[in-house]
Amino acid sequence: MELSEEAKRKLEKERKERKEKRRMERAAKELGAESMKVDSRDDKLDQAIAEREAQLKAKNEDAEEGPRYEKVAQQWNPDALNGDKERKAKFLRLLGGGKQKETETEDQKKEREKNEKIARKAARKAERSAAENVKQIAKMESDLEKQYEAGMKLKHEGGGHRRGLGA
Repeated sequence: MELSEEAKRKLEKERKERKEKRRMERAAKELGAESMKVDSRDDKLDQAIAEREAQLKAKNEDAEEGPRYEKVAQQWNPDALNGDKERKAKFLRLLGGGKQKETETEDQKKEREKNEKIARKAARKAERSAAENVKQIAKMESDLEKQYEAGMKLKHEGGGHRRGLGA
């Protein structure tokens, strides 16, 4: 009796899993840790994670006083972070670093003041430009009104009967 392709693949997969399980058990026996039987890849990952956590816990217990987050925050380089000051402050708070005083050097202060001065100058220029545009628009409107009134006057007063030589 022939098996379908899907059934063949399923059987092959089961064989591989049993083979992997036996190999892991043999490796555990060779290492002298019979209790360290691993059933699947997920269990293997869980075990590796548990071992790492145990190692970290042991290191933290042996370490000096203070929470481990403060030590991590001291090692953290906020200048390496991308983003603005608020983002950096947020990451430091998350790491337990708290707020830090911002110190501004003379060069930074001069640069900031220079940029503020340029921004104020640009704002004044934009205001003047807007005021000039408003004046020009008002002048155009008054010119158009005058032209319209002159045309209406000619139309109603009859002064527009002359039409040139060909009329």
